[in-house]
Parts: sequence; structure tokens; C-alpha cells
Amino acid sequence: MSNLIASTSNYTMVALLLAIVSLIAAGTAISIASRAFKRGVSLLEKYNEVVNKQSELASQQSDMLSKQEDLAERQSDLTTKHNELVSRQNELEAKQSEFATRQNDIIARQNDLASKQNEVISLQNDLVVRQNELVGKYNDLMSKQNSFALEQYNLIEGQTELLIRQHISSSKKAIEDFLNEISKTEASLEQKEKQNEILVSLIENSISAYEEACAKYLENKVNKERFKKMYKFEILSLVEKEEFKQYFEEGKYKSLLQVYNEWQGRAAAIGFLS
Repeated sequence: MSNLIASTSNYTMVALLLAIVSLIAAGTAISIASRAFKRGVSLLEKYNEVVNKQSELASQQSDMLSKQEDLAERQSDLTTKHNELVSRQNELEAKQSEFATRQNDIIARQNDLASKQNEVISLQNDLVVRQNELVGKYNDLMSKQNSFALEQYNLIEGQTELLIRQHISSSKKAIEDFLNEISKTEASLEQKEKQNEILVSLIENSISAYEEACAKYLENKVNKERFKKMYKFEILSLVEKEEFKQYFEEGKYKSLLQVYNEWQGRAAAIGFLS
């Protein structure tokens, strides 16, 4: 009996031990489960964070894709513009090449023109030399012409003076011849009147000869110094003689009186004419 009781006690102790062990195991399991739950909650929170981050990342990726599409469009536009620029650059290079060709043609033409200009300058220099030679010959010719003109002037002047002397001499000789003629015979009163008319006419012709000579003097058609030496005394005597005063009262023979005025002074001429 005691063995039975002892055996029963042992079973009870074992049962208690098992119960205690079970409680301990249950507590441990609960603790582990609590920890696992907390870890699960933490993992869930982290998962949610990951999901949120993935959502944000997806949104960012969407924005990135949109930006990439915009960038692709811009790159396409840039490529198009680049191609246009390349095309324009090619056109510009072609035009530059054409311009260079034309410029070379222009330079070649300018060189030809410069060569022709040099030829023209050479011809002009030759022409200047010939012109200088012609000018020299022309000056020589003009000098000879001037000498010839001076000789002609002197000849004409001499001829004019000769004609003046002949005219004056012939008019004076006509008076002398007439006076000699009428002195040879005794004339009647009527004849003397006619002779006096003829004499007046001859004197007027002689004064007219001096008038023409003085006109030539005033026109510088005679040598004035030589003319004055030859005719000063005759002209002064002609104007100042009392018997010829009547011929100058009518204001005729202006050239003769002007020469008289020049030689004798204006006051003397005015006094005579008054």
C-alpha cells in the first residue's frame, strides 16, 4: 500500500512537473508568439513602407519615363534641327566654294585689268613724253610765230607810217603846187574866190590827213615815240596857228585835238578850244 502511495506520489510529482514544464513551454511559446507578432507587425510596417517606397518609385519612374519621352522628343527635334543645320552648313560650304571660285575669277580678272592698266599707264607715259615733245615744238612754233607776228606788226606799223607820210606829204604838196600855180598868173575876183574855195578844200584835206594819222596814233597802230618825234612840231603849229583856227571851231578833228591835248596838256587844249 505504501508502495502504491509512493508510486502515486511520484506520478503526481511527475504530473506537476509536466504541468510546470507545459506552463513554462506555453509561456515561452506565448513570448515567442508575441515576439513573432511584434516582428510580423514590424515587418508589415516595413513592407508597407517598402510598398509606399515602391509606389513612390513607380511614380518617379513614371515621371522619369515622361521626362525621357519629352527628352526623346527634344532629342528628336534637336536631331532634326541638327540635320537642318548640317544641311544648311553643307549649302553654306557649297556657296562658299562657289564664292571662292567667283572670287578667284574676280582676282584673275583684276590681275588682267591691272596688267591692262599698266599697259595703259605705259601708253599714257609714252603719250606724255610725246605731248611734252609736241609742247616743246609748239612753244618753238609759237616763239617763231610771235617773232613773225612782231615782224608783221612792225611791217604793218611801218607801212601805216609810210602811208601816213605819203598822205600828209601828198596833201601838203597839193597845197604847195596849187599855190605855185596860182602865183604865176593874175586872177580876177571871181577866179580868186574859186581859188580860195579850192585852197580851203586842200587845207581841209591836209588837216584830215593829220586827223587820220592821229587816229592811228591813238589806236596804237604806229610807233608812238617815232610818231611824236616826226609830227609834234607840225601838229602843234597846225593847231596853234591863227590862220587855221577857223577849221577847229566846229568841233571837227577830235583825234588831232586829243593828241594835241596829250602832248601840250589838257589846260592848253581847253584854253584853245574855248
